[in-house]
Amino acid sequence: AMVAALLPGHGGVAALHLGGGTPTALGAEGLRRIAAALRGLFAFRTGAEVAAELDPRTLGDDLLAALADIGLTRASLGVQDVTPAVQERIGRIQPKAQVEAAVRGLRAIGVGGINMDLIYGLPGQGVAEVEDSARFALDCGADRLAVFGYAHVPWMKPHQKGIRVDDLPDAALRMRQAEAAARVLTDAGYVAIGLDHFAKPGDAMAIAAATGALRRNFQGYTTDTAPYLIGFGASAIGATPQGYVQNAPEEKAWLAAVEAGRLPTARGLALTAEDRTRARLIERVMCEGGIPEADIPADILAGSRDRLGDLAADGLVARRDGRLTMTPEGRPFLRHL
Repeated sequence: AMVAALLPGHGGVAALHLGGGTPTALGAEGLRRIAAALRGLFAFRTGAEVAAELDPRTLGDDLLAALADIGLTRASLGVQDVTPAVQERIGRIQPKAQVEAAVRGLRAIGVGGINMDLIYGLPGQGVAEVEDSARFALDCGADRLAVFGYAHVPWMKPHQKGIRVDDLPDAALRMRQAEAAARVLTDAGYVAIGLDHFAKPGDAMAIAAATGALRRNFQGYTTDTAPYLIGFGASAIGATPQGYVQNAPEEKAWLAAVEAGRLPTARGLALTAEDRTRARLIERVMCEGGIPEADIPADILAGSRDRLGDLAADGLVARRDGRLTMTPEGRPFLRHL
C-alpha cells in the first residue's frame, strides 16, 4: 500500500511473480489475500502473467484451487534431481510420481506454462543422474527448463551444512553434467537460450531469443519488457532506469519497518551513464551470446581488449564480421565475456 501511494500513474502491471522461496507456505487463504490486495492496489493489464515458484510436495487440492483463483498462468517447479539417493543426500525427498501429479494438477486448473529447475553438481550425482532428470522433465512436458549448477554456500544457507564438500562433483564432472543435460534437451528439440535456459521451439521465450526480444533481469531470462521491476518481500531487489534498490534481507527487520509505516528499503544504487551502458551491453551478451564490437564504446573495449584476447586464444570467443560471439565451447563461460 505504501508503494502504491508513492507511484505515479502507470500503464499497468505486466507480470506478477510470487517467488523468493515457496509462496505456497502462505497457505490457500494467504495466497488469495495477497493476490486480492495486489489487484486492489495496482491496475493489472489484460493478459498479465501471474507466475509462482512452487514446491511439488505442497500442491494439494486446496492450494491448487487457490492458485486457480488468483489466475496463475505460469508455474516454476523445483525438480533438482529425480534420483532417490541424491534426493536423500540433499534432504529433499520428492518422488517422480509427486512431481507428475503436480504437473497434472496445474494443467487441470489451466496453467499454460510449466517451468522446471534442474541442478547439477549435487552430492553423489553423476552424469547418468543428470541425464535421467532431464529426460524426466521432457516426459512431463515442461515448456521451459533452467539447468543450474549447485552453489555450495553453507555460510549463507545453513541447511547446506550437512553436505560434505568431498561428496560434491569436481569441476570437470560438473562440466560434463551440464553438457549432458544440454545434449538431452537439445536432442529433443528444445532451444538453448543464453547461459542455462532451454525452451520448446514455440514457447514465447524461444521466440523472443530468435527475434532479439529476450531480456534478462534479477529473475533471470524473461520476455517481460517492462522498465520497472518492483520487489516487495524481504531481500527483494527492484530495478528502475534510475538504479537498483533492495529490501532488508532479514525478515524481522523487513517486518519491523513495514509495521512502523516505513518502506523496508535497506540499500540502493544510483546508476551512472557508464553503468547503464555496461548494463545494456551485458544484457545483450547474456541474451544473444555476442555483440557487435562497434556497439562497445571505445574506452570500454580498450580496457577489456587483453582479457577478450585471452578468451579468443582459448577458443571461447570468436571475432566474426566485426562481432564478438561465444563459440559453442564457450557457452558455459558466457559470464566471462
